[in-house]
Amino acid sequence: MAWLSRLVAGFLVAALCLAITTTVFDHTLFNSHYLEQKAAQNNAYARLSTALSAEVAKNGGQDNPQVAAQLQQILTPAVLQTKINGALDQIQAYYKGNGPSPVIDLTDLSTKAQAAGLTIPADSPLNKPITLSSNTQAKGISKRFERVKQESIIAVLVALVVLMLPSWKRYRYAILPDIAIECGLLIGIDAVVLYSLPSVVNRYAKINFNSNTFGSLTHDMITVIAHDLGKTFGIIAMVLLGGGLTIRTILARTKSKATTTTPLARQTKPAKGRKLNPS
Repeated sequence: MAWLSRLVAGFLVAALCLAITTTVFDHTLFNSHYLEQKAAQNNAYARLSTALSAEVAKNGGQDNPQVAAQLQQILTPAVLQTKINGALDQIQAYYKGNGPSPVIDLTDLSTKAQAAGLTIPADSPLNKPITLSSNTQAKGISKRFERVKQESIIAVLVALVVLMLPSWKRYRYAILPDIAIECGLLIGIDAVVLYSLPSVVNRYAKINFNSNTFGSLTHDMITVIAHDLGKTFGIIAMVLLGGGLTIRTILARTKSKATTTTPLARQTKPAKGRKLNPS
């Protein structure tokens, strides 16, 4: 039975790590509100306002600060925040299989710009709605991801029951803190990889993210999200490691006390049919 317990314990570690990873990703990368919050913290809307205004003016053959400043009064951070957040909400609904292909419509901004006397080129993204994704294979990807998360949680519960039933009397659940420690170590590795990933890319990829505002903003968003995920996994890893080591220490002390008190009890217990010598 020892080999079976080790096999189930290994399966439980894998299922628990998968359940934790999918749950964290579901509440971050697959959550539009999380991405909107990170964009706001990174001042993304104001930076996009400046960059888009300059880009539209340049494409319209009016590469001068005055035209860019006029466009910036139309492409304000508040307007872009409304447009982008709406697009992110559409993307989330699309990936969950509950909505159509996400579209970001900036035509009203083009109308305002032309009304202000600005020339908007015919091929400008402001002149027609932009479909962000029309890949039918991508539709429902988040729903499949959600299914993986649910199945991993069920696998954890099943493996936990299978592991605990035969080991209750023999092991007194002593294997559970070891599972927490192993899972904590694996999640800790994920935390280190995620947190250090932007630095590794900066060092070895040789990509100039600062060549334009869009590249710089993309780099900054990836860095912020990677660091945030690294911290989240790091906290989870510390909880698992701390809890596992604490329970393991308690069980070790309990076992030590049991082994030291049992021989004394046997010495003082009189043998059956015999009386203790009063002297």
